[in-house]
Amino acid sequence: MALSGEPGTRFAILGPLEVVVGDRPVHVGGPRPQAVLATLLLHSGQTVSTGRLVDLVWEDAPPSSVRGQVAAAISALRGALRKAGGDPALIETVAGGYRVPRTLALDALTVEQGLTAARQEAAGGRPGQAAAMFRAMLRLWRGPVLGGITSSALLNAASRWEELRLAALEECVELELDLGHHRELTAELRSFVGEHPLRERARAQLMLSLSRSGRQADALAVYDEGRRLMVDELGLEPGPRLREVHNMILLEDPVTREPGREVADVRPSQLPPAAFAFTGRQAELAELDALLDAADDTADDTADDTADVSGDVSGDDISGDDAVRVSVVSGVGGIGKTALAMAWAHRRAERFPDGQLFADLSGFTRGSRPAAPESVLDGFLRALGVPGRRIPQSLAERTALYRSMLVGRRLLVVLDNAHSADQVRPLLPGSGTCRVIVTSRKRLGGLVVQEGARPLTLEVLPPDDARLLLRRIAGRRRVDDDADGEELSTLAELCDRLPLALRIAAAKLAVGSAWSLGELTGSLRAERHRLNELRQDEEQLRNTFELSYLDLPRTARLAFRRIGLLQGVRDLAPWTLAALLHTSLRDAEELCEELANAQMLQPARRDASGQRRYTMHDLVRLFAIERAEEEESPEQRAEALTRAIGGLLALAERARGHEYPRHDLLILRGTAPRHHLEPPPQLDADPMAWLDAERATVVAFVTQAAHLGWAGLAWELAATPVYLYEMSGYFDDWRTVADAALAACGETGDRRGEAAMLLSRGEIHHQRRQLTEAGTTLAAAMRIFEEVGDEYGQALTRRYDVVTRGYRGDHEGAAAELWKAVAVFERVGDTTAEAVTLGSIAHHHTTLGRPDRAEGPLVRALAHPLGRRTKALLTKRLADTYHELGKNLEAVEAGRLALRLVREQRDQIGEAWVLLSLGEALADVDRPLGRETLASSLAGADRLGDLLLAGRAHLALARLGGENAHGHLDLAITAFRRLGAQPWLEKALNLT
Repeated sequence: MALSGEPGTRFAILGPLEVVVGDRPVHVGGPRPQAVLATLLLHSGQTVSTGRLVDLVWEDAPPSSVRGQVAAAISALRGALRKAGGDPALIETVAGGYRVPRTLALDALTVEQGLTAARQEAAGGRPGQAAAMFRAMLRLWRGPVLGGITSSALLNAASRWEELRLAALEECVELELDLGHHRELTAELRSFVGEHPLRERARAQLMLSLSRSGRQADALAVYDEGRRLMVDELGLEPGPRLREVHNMILLEDPVTREPGREVADVRPSQLPPAAFAFTGRQAELAELDALLDAADDTADDTADDTADVSGDVSGDDISGDDAVRVSVVSGVGGIGKTALAMAWAHRRAERFPDGQLFADLSGFTRGSRPAAPESVLDGFLRALGVPGRRIPQSLAERTALYRSMLVGRRLLVVLDNAHSADQVRPLLPGSGTCRVIVTSRKRLGGLVVQEGARPLTLEVLPPDDARLLLRRIAGRRRVDDDADGEELSTLAELCDRLPLALRIAAAKLAVGSAWSLGELTGSLRAERHRLNELRQDEEQLRNTFELSYLDLPRTARLAFRRIGLLQGVRDLAPWTLAALLHTSLRDAEELCEELANAQMLQPARRDASGQRRYTMHDLVRLFAIERAEEEESPEQRAEALTRAIGGLLALAERARGHEYPRHDLLILRGTAPRHHLEPPPQLDADPMAWLDAERATVVAFVTQAAHLGWAGLAWELAATPVYLYEMSGYFDDWRTVADAALAACGETGDRRGEAAMLLSRGEIHHQRRQLTEAGTTLAAAMRIFEEVGDEYGQALTRRYDVVTRGYRGDHEGAAAELWKAVAVFERVGDTTAEAVTLGSIAHHHTTLGRPDRAEGPLVRALAHPLGRRTKALLTKRLADTYHELGKNLEAVEAGRLALRLVREQRDQIGEAWVLLSLGEALADVDRPLGRETLASSLAGADRLGDLLLAGRAHLALARLGGENAHGHLDLAITAFRRLGAQPWLEKALNLT
């Protein structure tokens, strides 16, 4: 054995503590230093903290100076080694504590290695050599482990070595019994059983030694004595192994009269049949093929290169690397994990000439508990040719024997339907020549972290493969490839492209003439009945999901049900679950991961704000809805949904508050309930990115609130992110939420909400330059605001109405109307609305050729505390005013400031308009740069579909002259005519 430090330094703990340098014993000090050294030796290769040393050495009564005493003990030990000629550096000081190296010359480590080698000899069919090696290792025990040390905590830590001695002795005796040494063993076994009367394996061995020595009566008496002890002391009958030997003696089984035979040379072939019509999964099969190819990770430099051009690898190419390669195939129930594993295993079976082992671990099987690893190992060992009486009793012993038997063998192990990493670990071979495939509904991350397993998560089939699977199972007689193509695609999507659902649907078509393809598709369209239809004989999709659901902890089941309450939400961030459960964001994040680990949620992506998002398969979502309706009252469901929608409303207001000094500025507010959540950190880091990432959630929540008749929540949530829709041009989403909320307000009689949503729709028409529709809609909003006496709503509506009228050329009355709105905003304290309206007044003056009257309102507006967007808008207006006043340098400076502000907010529409103002100002200072800037504005207008902006950019470019000037002018005139923008049309016509 390689030693650290001085080659002649040896340590021993399998008896009284001993340290020897050369041939000379070393006195290491009194009880405390001895106990400290014993602790380090018991944890060789590991860092032992000072606190851990105190717990084990001083136990419950450490003195106040205990840390100093630990340091003194370490110093004394090093001094003793140095004095004896040893290396004091064997006791290392490391971060967090102390350590002795794993390569130390320690009797316990020698025993560990020797026992492993003995087991390998036994597995290789050499029982005589194995027994001799066991005896050599057993002789290294010199008495009770750490004899003389009094710390009970330390002795408890050392107890595993005594258990190891007893187990090794039993293994040795088993071999020697097979070798016919029963007479020589009887006395030793009597002593062993006398000291450990409840060890059933040793008692069974004593019975065999007596029976084979012709003393059957004595053997039966040993059984009777053991049975009385077990019943009296434990209240238990003897275990199956002891009863088996007892029955064999009674029946005069030949095994009880002669030594056993060597383990048979068996090549197990336990793979179940491959799934019929296995389809697709080529990428996944290739990933499993990587298990065979050591070149991916730790290729053997000496491996031959005889693989053929197709990429096949010969059986001899399986690497001899020490680490066994494991692939964990995970996914939701019904995704086809077992089918993939079996398809690959059958295709590659010839690569494993020593056999294939298979076990259903019953992790998710109705009516069954997860299989115990001990039971699985019993089956594996028997399949490998081990007689039942040779199979050890404890899990550790069975695992050791199993691994010993697989050393050097090229064998595949398939562990199907696993429940946990702990269930799998004892079943993993120890040899790098073996390969293991584990399937589970859980991700089994522990195997990835600790055993280096490769995770392979299955998703639903691609559309083409889903249709092909339906055709292959249903048969061409029931499905016509050409005529039924569209209907087949619909059926595949209704089955969520989940293989089990596809198989059930196809089987319905294949086995019964009652269903046509169209009828089956029609029956599955109704969501509430879809899971009922997806059943065929004993195959029920609902049962598949239910097993995973029942395996979840109570809180995770609640989380799963609550997610099912959400309609139209394609993916969600953890804050949503925090609201549904009324819990912390951290707990919600952990629950999302727990559901993802159980494959009841699927990790989707990180959104643009950096939030982790999760999605749920449609069929799983239908099951979640069922569980929610079955297990929760309508009141509980409504309360959870109110929290979720009210939570999003509160978070959206918080995001808005980063843009506006107060989130309630420039927007109508109602009395809808808010649920104030712990905000996700991404919201405060980048409010616009966060709100943009939740845009689809806003649409879904508004739509659901409207459907439930919660008009207040619907219209307030629809109104809050309007500034995002306006900046980014999300007009479809804006129209969707406004229309849904408007309908809900109309149905529930919420007149103020109805007016708010008419105002919102008017804003959409205004932004889209649909001037006639804008005027009509804003007029309808104004009538309702007047009806309900909402002065603030009237002022907001007046501002948009006046701006819309201004596009048509009605500027003279505009300023007076806007000053009325300013008075209202000033009275209610809405400084943002006041400032924006002052900007509109300035715009009207500039348009009418009175820029000298525009500067004052703008300066007043910019004096208010403003958000970046409002400041950018007003600074852009100021640039326009300076340009009209001939203050070109001031105009360029203001334009560049406005451009920086809109770009900081990723305001695409604002950027295109600011580029127009800046380009007009630059054209008078640097014509080429002005032309280039105007071209950028025009490109933005075309991209956004803003006809007014495009017309104005064309007009500005036409004013610069050049060979394309007439073309730009014609396009400007066309745009203004289409819009009915009379003032701009007149300006364009004046250039002709």
